[in-house]
Amino acid sequence: MTDKSPKYGLIGYPIAHSGSPALFRKAYSGKWEYDLIEDTSFEKAWSLFKEEYAGINITAPFKEKAAAASDIRSTEVLSIGAANIAIKTACGIKTFNSDYLAIRKIIENLKNIQTVAVVGYGGAGKAAAQAAMDAGLNCHIFNRSQHGCPHIQELNQLKEEKADLLIYALPLLVPEITQAIQNGHFTYILEANYRDAVLPDITPTSCTYISGETWLLEQAKSGYELLTGEIPQL
Repeated sequence: MTDKSPKYGLIGYPIAHSGSPALFRKAYSGKWEYDLIEDTSFEKAWSLFKEEYAGINITAPFKEKAAAASDIRSTEVLSIGAANIAIKTACGIKTFNSDYLAIRKIIENLKNIQTVAVVGYGGAGKAAAQAAMDAGLNCHIFNRSQHGCPHIQELNQLKEEKADLLIYALPLLVPEITQAIQNGHFTYILEANYRDAVLPDITPTSCTYISGETWLLEQAKSGYELLTGEIPQL
């Protein structure tokens, strides 16, 4: 590897536990450098990206800030207001959302999906909701706060929800989701958490559980190709 080789990385906090470096190395057999750029300050992490890296992945809590800081936003980033990929181009920094692309791919592979319930409205939840709506599905969003959006429902309303697919985009287990799942009103359950999954132990056998590792892999396939221009071997 020469000094002129492009470098890639991940910004966010905390990210010491992230599996992204190992996954990136696997995708390209160690061809390029991939670093964890961990800082509580978005401005510092973003500045380091601009100084040293060709492209980065972005995770919580920086997805919305990255979208706002970029020069060019993909169609999905414009709709969602959150990005998890940033790439330097001749026209400036362009952002994408591979969470969105991953959810679209996962939905395409499921059968008889018409209704979706999304729990959580951070960066991942926003991407999931937009992907479901763009796929032509009836989507209901649940969160503790409405974020100024009157169409977002309170978590306690989950107990009455019936949907073909539940997408769980909160980092922790909340009592409302336990009750909703035990009511058995979902066919598929997709969780965003890939390291510390919270739903497998409470998902009944009548539901098909799709792990956060599936989500991670699908977003890596599209995201890494955007970063490098080369198809990852995953």
